[in-house]
Amino acid sequence: MARQFDRVLAVLEELGYVRDFQLQPKGEVLARIYGEGDILVSEAVGQGLFDGLSAPEFAALVSTVVYESRDRFARPSEMPTAETARRYSRLNKLWDRIRSVEDSHQVELCRELEAGFAQSIFHWAEGKPLEDVLAESQMAPGDFVRNCKLLVDMLK
Repeated sequence: MARQFDRVLAVLEELGYVRDFQLQPKGEVLARIYGEGDILVSEAVGQGLFDGLSAPEFAALVSTVVYESRDRFARPSEMPTAETARRYSRLNKLWDRIRSVEDSHQVELCRELEAGFAQSIFHWAEGKPLEDVLAESQMAPGDFVRNCKLLVDMLK
């Protein structure tokens, strides 16, 4: 347990969240983000990756951090707009950088991004009827609700 703590602390230090057991300004932001992918979201906020997006675009992009397909062989998904595709590419590069830091300290804190929920949440956030969104996505209603809960927790 202590070794794992030291590894996580080393990642947070290298990324500028803490120094000498003191929370840095970036750490203050991270402390208010709850959920898997919190470091990635914090880094993205710091780089303005979500700035200027519409609410549906913002929800779609953040969904890539929290969504985890139940399908073992999930097919690649596209982002709903050209702008979300550009931002998703930048988010993936940021994820690569964070994973590199994590790898150097032998710890994995942030799992890989998945775009499988982006289209569905984008359309629902735009106001498309839920029945239509579920029919298009072929997602079970319970899975849709579960993913929405995860996304809302992160967006808070």
